[in-house]
Amino acid sequence: AARRAKANSTSDWWTAVEKGEQTRMKQLLADGQDVNAQDAMCEWPALYYAAWKNRLWQAELLLASGADVALQSREGDTAVHIAAMYGSLSMLTLMLSSKVVDSKNERGLTPLDLAKQKRKFECVGALQKALGQPLSAEVTSPPPPLPENWLESDYGNGRSFFFNPFSGETLETRPPPDYVAKK
Repeated sequence: AARRAKANSTSDWWTAVEKGEQTRMKQLLADGQDVNAQDAMCEWPALYYAAWKNRLWQAELLLASGADVALQSREGDTAVHIAAMYGSLSMLTLMLSSKVVDSKNERGLTPLDLAKQKRKFECVGALQKALGQPLSAEVTSPPPPLPENWLESDYGNGRSFFFNPFSGETLETRPPPDYVAKK
């Protein structure tokens, strides 16, 4: 994946992109706005915002206007990295229909790595299919849902833990779906 030189973009463009102003975005693109321009702060292209905000209409508009899914931000992430972490399966599928991206970001992580970290099993499956890889066990036999009010997080080293912010209880192993928090 490549990085582009920063293009001169108006603040109107970034306001329209961030706020999801469809009519304004279309007008600016018709007036010659570079669809692959990157913002000055993080070098995010507009497609990155669409993936982050999970705005399918915005991604469709940008891709139809020639947006490059492989364009990297300052951290080396592409819109596919962001769709794998934050987007829906529909967003990721849309991105992958344009181009399969398997580049590593500056932390050495691919979109597949990020989807696995975030436990987005549908996205893991879509990426494995796009890359021609066999489906992993986490895709074919995903874990059961967490009990009500339970969340999963990680220590940053690949190890997960589970917690209930209402009871304050924390567990190292996944609680069964019918688990009742200790009072």
